[in-house]
Amino acid sequence: MTPAIRASRYRRTAIAVLVAVALVASATGVAAAQETRAGGSVVVDEGETVDGVQAIGGTVVVRGTVDGNLQALSGSVVIEQGGRVTGDV
Repeated sequence: MTPAIRASRYRRTAIAVLVAVALVASATGVAAAQETRAGGSVVVDEGETVDGVQAIGGTVVVRGTVDGNLQALSGSVVIEQGGRVTGDV
């Protein structure tokens, strides 16, 4: 096998792995790691589930599910109809 063919196979494999990781990471409705954000808005969309939220100086809007605690400092929290927080707010 020539070095050019080997490099081409390596590139194709690397691209396939990156695409697979991107698809898994972007799946909605799957529990994600706890999100921490300073400033701006954090929105948990309908059908989405996250493992917990911490926000500083921003707005948190819950339309989906926060599985765990929701903590907000110097900001606001809006839990819309159908939104759910299983832990403390």
